[in-house]
Order: sequence, then structure tokens, then C-alpha cells
Amino acid sequence: LMEEFYLSEKLSTDISLTDETSFQKYKRVLKEKLTKFYVDHIPIESIQEMSPVYVYTYGTVAYLLSLFFFLGFLIQNYYSNINAAYMSLDSSGNCKTIPIAVSNSYLADTRGNWIGTPQFSYYHAKYVLNLNGFNITTYQQYIDMMHTFENSLRNIGKKAVHQNLAYNLIYWMGFVEYYSVTFPSSSNFTTIGKGQLQSLQMTGYPKQVFDLNYQVVRVTSYKGYCPLIPDVSYNKATGIISATFVAPEFMNTT
Repeated sequence: LMEEFYLSEKLSTDISLTDETSFQKYKRVLKEKLTKFYVDHIPIESIQEMSPVYVYTYGTVAYLLSLFFFLGFLIQNYYSNINAAYMSLDSSGNCKTIPIAVSNSYLADTRGNWIGTPQFSYYHAKYVLNLNGFNITTYQQYIDMMHTFENSLRNIGKKAVHQNLAYNLIYWMGFVEYYSVTFPSSSNFTTIGKGQLQSLQMTGYPKQVFDLNYQVVRVTSYKGYCPLIPDVSYNKATGIISATFVAPEFMNTT
């Protein structure tokens, strides 16, 4: 019985020694594979050809630099995506209004209807709103601008009742009220430039009134009208009417 016990103990010891040797071999093979993988995947190929003394030092630096740039681009893209805004046709999700700069002219009638709405009437369209890069972040900014235009029109109405029709027609044709969203309290726009301003004017402004198929221009003095009829041209862009006379005929005309 004792001999069987010693034999069993010896056999157990031999098996343990055999397992330990296999484990050490496994560790050696695994280490070799990891070392080869480490060297083969160094981001800079020239480092792979260095001697083992420098491979691990410079290889580690190359790995750290690659990791640094990778994390930098990852963080940058992450913040770009969470701050990015996308246009959507529905209101699902975390949506908010995105202001878009508008540059255009819009008609409005005396009943407060804008062009494009079902109630809009061209017959009653008396106002033109000219927007130049119009960009607001709050609805209150739009209300403040329209209140400024409304007050200006009310002041015109107060003056019109004390003026004759001819003067009012000329006054309305030349009426323009400017407004700056950036400087809403400003009334001096010489330094801002009208290209950055919003404006309101009447539909009867000169460029529209004189944009006709036929214009007649006459020259007169205290003696009467000049009988010559000149060639008339109208520049719609500037609103200027030009009359051209034949010089000898004009000078000889009484």
C-alpha cells in the first residue's frame, strides 16, 4: 500500500512538471507573437528597421502620438456632431429654430397680408419691405423693426392731412424708412451702409411710377412749352428719365 502511495505521488509530480514546462513554452510563444505584432504595426516603418534597443523606445512614442491624434480627431468630431444642426421637415427630436439670412423684397397690402398668403390683394398692396441679409435670433427683433416702420407711417399720415395732394404724392413716392437690426436705436446710417439695412417704402416709388411703356418729357419756360418732342429713355435701375434734343433745333426754337 505504501509503495502504491509513493508511486502515485511520483506520478503526480511528473505530471505537474510536464504542465509547467508546457505553460512556459506557451508564454514564450505568446511573447514572441506579441513582440512581432508590436513591431510590425509600428505606425512609422523606419522605426521597424531599427535595432531592438531603439525599436521599443521609438515605437512606443510612435504609438502614443498615433493615439493622441486619434483621440484628438475623435473628440473634435464628437463635439462637431453634437453641435451640428440639420434641416428637418418635421418637429420630432430635439429641434430648434435656425435663423437664415433673407435678402428679398416683399409686398404687403393695407390689410396686413403679405404676398403669398391667400388673403393678399395686389390691388391693396401699398408697401414694399426690402430685406438685405435679414437675420434675427428672436421674434422680438422682428416686432421692433415693424413697430419702427409703423410709427414712421403714422407720422406720414399725420402730416398728410395738412398737405395738398400733389405734395403728398411726391412725398410718398420718395418715402423710404431704413432700419438696422444690429443697431436698432440708430438713425444715422452713413457708416453702416444701406446694403446692410432693412427698408420700407411705398409701391408708388419713382422707379415703378415711371416704368411705363411711354413717357413724355417737355421743356417749358415763362413763354410757354417748347414744341420739340425729345427722345425719352428711362433707366429702371436708377429711376432716371433722360430727354435728348437735337441741339440746332433746340437752340433755334422759340
